[in-house]
Amino acid sequence: MSLGAAFLQPMLGRDYIQKILSMGPIRLFPRWETSGVVANELVAGDNGTYARDVALMTVGAGIGGYTAPLFNGINDVVNIYSLALNAVFSGAAGSVLVWSRIPVAGAWTDGIVRNLFQIRVDGDNNLFIAKHNVDNTLLYGYEAGSVTESNANTSMGGNTNWFSVGMTWDKAAEEVRYYVNRSSAGDVDITLGIWAGNLAANTCAIGAGTATAVAPWFGYGGPFALWDRALSPGDMMTAGVE
Repeated sequence: MSLGAAFLQPMLGRDYIQKILSMGPIRLFPRWETSGVVANELVAGDNGTYARDVALMTVGAGIGGYTAPLFNGINDVVNIYSLALNAVFSGAAGSVLVWSRIPVAGAWTDGIVRNLFQIRVDGDNNLFIAKHNVDNTLLYGYEAGSVTESNANTSMGGNTNWFSVGMTWDKAAEEVRYYVNRSSAGDVDITLGIWAGNLAANTCAIGAGTATAVAPWFGYGGPFALWDRALSPGDMMTAGVE
């Protein structure tokens, strides 16, 4: 476990990162950098890469006393693809949690799809959460073997505060669950397909749908965590609050 970067941040907020680390993720990107292009990954040291120097981005207050970069909705993205991620990611069972803050209420109604993240093999096997082009709507998607599970949630529409969103998927249990701000974000979907294939190098990204910033997110970026098992609803509620 690599925790050296934790000491660059104020003590106030470190309890949240320690809490997530104690839950055994396979990847954790705090996105607390203030300069450079390295996006520190705290579990395996499998760092990602920002599209530009964070010093050129606006950096503001994040959750729990961290800093957080503002993704500009144009060309900002973190590429998290690696052979190591491909080796440990499970499309059959897993969980994801991500924090963000959209600072302008009107951005919820700009009519543009904006991905918080995407992890994708191809058009038949992919995972994402995005702001929909439908006003005030978050869209969740999990597709395995061309069988699609999705959910639309409007509870965050117009919100300018920090929020967390997440998903769990479990082929053995035949369920996908959706979360927003530690609460259920929709009905449990059942009857999943079978995930297949290796992750694509250009479509494993935080803050956009691709490493080249297709469907770029507009908003501050907080911690992004990924697990290779489906967390319980109780654990997702714990992870989804500071």
